Amino acid sequence: MLNKTRFFRIITSIKAGTAKLRVFGMRIDLIAGMMVAILMGCSAPKKPDPVKLGFELPNRFGESASASASSGWLGDFNSTTLNALVQEAIINNPDLRVTAARLKIAQADVRIAGADRLPKLTATALASRTKRNSASGFKISSSRNYRYSPTLDLAWELDVWRRLADARTAALFDAKEAQANLQAAQLSLAANTAKGWFNVAESELQAKLAEQTYQSYTNNLAVLEEGFQRGLTKALDVRLMRTSVRNAEGTLQLRLREQDATRRSLEVLLGRYPKNGIPKNESLPTIGKDIPVGLPSQLLLRRPDVV
Repeated sequence: MLNKTRFFRIITSIKAGTAKLRVFGMRIDLIAGMMVAILMGCSAPKKPDPVKLGFELPNRFGESASASASSGWLGDFNSTTLNALVQEAIINNPDLRVTAARLKIAQADVRIAGADRLPKLTATALASRTKRNSASGFKISSSRNYRYSPTLDLAWELDVWRRLADARTAALFDAKEAQANLQAAQLSLAANTAKGWFNVAESELQAKLAEQTYQSYTNNLAVLEEGFQRGLTKALDVRLMRTSVRNAEGTLQLRLREQDATRRSLEVLLGRYPKNGIPKNESLPTIGKDIPVGLPSQLLLRRPDVV
């Protein structure tokens, strides 16, 4: 074990030796640290290995964002009105227009990121005029001087470490993501429009049924009241029928409110002002095609959210 005196002597000798190793007022260990930092900054980072997804991307990944979402499955409903409503929703829906605007912003970011790799040329021109007066005797003379100073600056950043190339690649993937989001929004909007259109048909059929039920109970009540006045019907039967008429009337009002709500929801999807301008629809879809058995699981790769 070291005693305190020997320990302090060792520490003092180390400090003295360190103090002697100075080069222009800088210690050797500090110089070594700076050299290590410089060498680490000059070393190129290792490029990460590409991630293997295990499947090939579908061709739809490169399709145009203007592809119509009403093609294909909408034709199975055999409804020209539904096709027109879907196209109207894709054009006028405000949320879809916001998604399309995000795609334009992402595409503009790709062009901006690509512009950083090109030379930048900046031209400026300055002009100035000065006037000088001089007096000699009783005469005053003036002179004007004009000065023009055009400048031309050229700057070009060499993409040694591929920073600019990687930034453009990242912006390109962001644009493709925005494109897939737009396609997903189009499909979702088309599906919700079709669902809203058939909800209108269902609500109208329900309201029509409720109205027929109410009318039937009203007619029965009139027959029972006439029989009660003649002494052919009991008072209990009349009271029960009046209760049924009131219940049928309440159900009818409920169905009418549901019909109005479904129309308003569909008008919001279409981007219209809610003013009850949806045409009547009293026919539910009749799909004649069956879904075939044994569909490949690769069809899921066509979904925009998966892409």
